[in-house]
Amino acid sequence: MKQRLFIDTNVFLEYFEHRAQFDSVRILFDMLECGKFDGYISVGSFYTMTYILEQGLRRKGMSNPSRSSLVRDILQYILQLVNVANTDRRQLAHGVQDLSFHDIEDSYQHQAALSAKCDCIVTINVKDFTSSSIQVLSPTEFLAQHTF
Repeated sequence: MKQRLFIDTNVFLEYFEHRAQFDSVRILFDMLECGKFDGYISVGSFYTMTYILEQGLRRKGMSNPSRSSLVRDILQYILQLVNVANTDRRQLAHGVQDLSFHDIEDSYQHQAALSAKCDCIVTINVKDFTSSSIQVLSPTEFLAQHTF
């Protein structure tokens, strides 16, 4: 059975904005695309990425319909790359009440990863998931353990 990876929103932002771990994220995405691992995101991540992509392209001066077309293409790629984890009201309530997470949004991400039975959370902000019951690695750390 393939390892299930929960990909935090910030990993996609790292890729879109060509930040410090861009190369590691690109390799990780290639591995997901080849089917080496099963990737998962939360629906909240998908909404957030949609908003950030729209705003970023708007700030760069791209107008509609070109902007919407490009955003839709990127979102289709994401949906081909990963699955969307289901969370319900009970899991969200648990995320709200989980005091071990200082960032409530990270608690929601953790709940989504649990819901999808993920083996690992891949995030840029590993320190935000110190109370996770799931292994948490940065993209670079993950690749160090999984490339040959």
